[in-house]
Amino acid sequence: MWFIALKHGYAYRRIGAKHIEGRYGTWTKVSVLSAALEMGYDIVLLLDSDAVILDQSLSIQDMIARWGFHKNASLALPLDPDLAINYDSWNRIVLNTGVVFARPTPLLRGVLNELQRCPDTVAGCEVWRTKWSYEQRAFSDYYRDRFVAGQDLILIPCDEANGWYGDGQCHGRIITHDWPKAQAIDLFKQSMLHGLMDSLNTELFHTESIYRWQQRIAASPVIDRIN
Repeated sequence: MWFIALKHGYAYRRIGAKHIEGRYGTWTKVSVLSAALEMGYDIVLLLDSDAVILDQSLSIQDMIARWGFHKNASLALPLDPDLAINYDSWNRIVLNTGVVFARPTPLLRGVLNELQRCPDTVAGCEVWRTKWSYEQRAFSDYYRDRFVAGQDLILIPCDEANGWYGDGQCHGRIITHDWPKAQAIDLFKQSMLHGLMDSLNTELFHTESIYRWQQRIAASPVIDRIN
């Protein structure tokens, strides 16, 4: 993600959150996202460590336009694969919190504050402290209906922003979520290399770039040519 940020001019933060006693580790994403929304950014993109942006030609603006994350929406999340294990208590496919697009709206701020306290304050929510799928199941069961789908909450197709190439249903064509973990580092290296080569190609071989270099050479008292 840092290379995407560098390429497109975004702020990048790699965050290691403090463990919350008595809860599974992914619960820290709730407090991390809450904190990020108070840092003055228009949009926050939160990615799990095993989520990789494969198509680095796309900017965040390209992605949110593609998925309809309009200026009045608070939250955009990808759907999980359509499997029995991924349905919530209301018979809906759970939304995955490994890829989160968020805006600092009062609605989202309030929901995140309540979600953080959910296992301690809401009857039944305590089971999700340590039971899969943790905070994302708690969100789907207790807070998802605070958002109007298509208005406050945008559902991103699983095949584009959640799955991985080894899954039969969701391939993660734009953002892959490498659930087996083993390939995550290799995928990151490959995507970064492709992005770097694209950037170099644009900078070194684009006509405007060549023209800029020609101007620099002509104005230089010491450079005669560059091959």
